[in-house]
Amino acid sequence: MANIVDTGDAFKYLLFDARRATFKTWIFDKKAGANCSSDNLAKAGFIKTDKDATCCVFCDKELVWDDPADDPLKEHEDHSAGCPFLPIMRIPEQEWKADDEALAEVLATLAAMAHIKTLRTYQGECDIAYKKAESKLIPYLPSESK
Repeated sequence: MANIVDTGDAFKYLLFDARRATFKTWIFDKKAGANCSSDNLAKAGFIKTDKDATCCVFCDKELVWDDPADDPLKEHEDHSAGCPFLPIMRIPEQEWKADDEALAEVLATLAAMAHIKTLRTYQGECDIAYKKAESKLIPYLPSESK
């Protein structure tokens, strides 16, 4: 799977419903009393990437889950303490405020991810153009420069 952080697609997963929608089926959803449910994983910032694997769209931490008792919030905090989503993940979305510093940091991080994606696209285009130009110029370079 492509690195979510690198793709700049994290904005579309900012809200719980979008993250939850990635869990069409989840290995622990039918286990009674499972703490590691798709709802809890989505609340903790994760999207489903494989049968038993998830990825945080904000810090790109990938975790494989094999215990239905695992607490996604605690595991996220334990494995990725620097995640920009951690300060707001325990606050219900309907209580998010535009002037909240933690939310502003998450939004700034997501905006930076989108810009990085654009810059990487331009870098790739520049690399291709350079290689084309270089291949046309090589025959005209002095032999010691080749």
